[in-house]
Amino acid sequence: MNRAALVVALASAVGALGLAGGRSVPGDGRPERAGGGNALAPGSGTTIATVAPPLLQDENGPAYNGKFTYVRLRYGDSGSDLRNLGSRGYGRYRGRRGPTWAHDYPDAEVNFSKIVDATTFIDTYLGPGGGRVLSLDDPELFKYPIATIIEVGYWNPSDEDIVNLRAYLLKGGFLIVDDTRDERGFEFRNFFTHMRRALPEYQIQLVPDGHEIFNTFFSIPEPLKLAPPYGGWNTPPPVYLGIFKENDPENGRLMVMINGNQDLQEYWEYSDRGYYPIDLSNEAYKFGVNYLIYAFTH
Repeated sequence: MNRAALVVALASAVGALGLAGGRSVPGDGRPERAGGGNALAPGSGTTIATVAPPLLQDENGPAYNGKFTYVRLRYGDSGSDLRNLGSRGYGRYRGRRGPTWAHDYPDAEVNFSKIVDATTFIDTYLGPGGGRVLSLDDPELFKYPIATIIEVGYWNPSDEDIVNLRAYLLKGGFLIVDDTRDERGFEFRNFFTHMRRALPEYQIQLVPDGHEIFNTFFSIPEPLKLAPPYGGWNTPPPVYLGIFKENDPENGRLMVMINGNQDLQEYWEYSDRGYYPIDLSNEAYKFGVNYLIYAFTH
């Protein structure tokens, strides 16, 4: 069986075995949302969603052991994110509303890590939380070459965060930006503003369709063909952007991969529940595996 066929079989198996937890709403397939209980943001007079339950990961996350460990960046712990900009400023964690960085956590990384482990020779952490959750000011981040951050339209990093992000990327780190769409017009502007703080000498550029990141493991000849998992007449088309060393999209190392108007982790999260067609979930997994192989080899 070739690797592409294996991914199809694995995605089907994940759905059949129900490897990721969570309860479903009958007829919907999405996790059940817990009801009741709003709280007021201190001093703001603004109603915000009830805090989500504790994170389902090993205590303090798995200790570093050299395995590929999915790292999700946490932000807004001190109330410094921009959640009050709108109702979309809340993520979904285990069927409840939670911070924006936790959208799709932990099912996305649990399912994705299983795919990576089964389709590649990468030694992969397969613990209950799927990986680690770290903040940009945590020195542990520098032990991991790959990290992801989502919903960056609501990200408001401190000066210390920006200094650490710059050091991480220039030392060889690779950042995957996902689950960010810009139909309101402010999300990309917010993210671009903060990336200019971190890397003022670098440009954000289109990643060419023929770039090697789309061909490192699986062949994705037309990356724009993967429709985003959310619909609607005003949904903007996906766009893949990047920040390259030397501002060179031909030969420069890709340091930041931005899935604009796309949400690969949404596909991963629900690949065990039949909510999205299997072929679309498979394509989303291909992007993720390619990103990993590219980062490990550059």
